[in-house]
Order: sequence, then C-alpha cells, then structure tokens
Amino acid sequence: MHTLRASDYGSYIDFLRLHLNAQGIAAVACDQGASTRGHRYLLLLPQDADLNNALLVLLQAPNEHQYHLQRHFALEDRLIAWCRSVAVRRFSLLVLAVLLLGMGVEALIS
Repeated sequence: MHTLRASDYGSYIDFLRLHLNAQGIAAVACDQGASTRGHRYLLLLPQDADLNNALLVLLQAPNEHQYHLQRHFALEDRLIAWCRSVAVRRFSLLVLAVLLLGMGVEALIS
C-alpha cells in the first residue's frame, strides 16, 4: 500500500481518486480522523503494479491550489449565471415596480 498524496481537504483527495479511477487505476481515499496530526486525508494505492502509472497521472492532475481555483471559478460562474437568469430579472423588475408604485402612492397622499 502506497501513499500517493496527503491533504487537509477531502474533496481534493476524492477528486484525485476519481481522476485515477477514470484512468483505470484503483485508488482509495482514507480519512484518518479529526485527531490526526498533519494531513487528515490520504490517497492510497493498494496495488504496487499501478504505482508508475499512478504517479504519471498525478503529475498531469491539477495541484491542490489549482483545484481550489477551478472550484472557485466554477462557483462564480454559477452565481453569475443565476444573477443573469430570467427569474432574477423578473423579480428585480417586480421589486422596481412595487417601489415605483409605493413612491407614486406616497406622492398622491402628500
């Protein structure tokens, strides 16, 4: 059993495990528990025969910083798409119409 990567982020280890599994390399993600010193999550390779291929695949995979940047950009893209959606535009127009109607009623009363 070989330790390929260690991280404090389980999502990154799961990403690498799925990346290796897509290449036909069996890998295992391991959570060592909250009381562990150092990195909590490990990516393990159970078979010695896949070690060279796994290391080559991991060299091509994004590092932890790049992975977090990709997730951040994807989240921003989803937020921008939601803000530009038709439902949000209609809701904004409805709020504007209610505001203008309230201002008109207030002007008529005074």
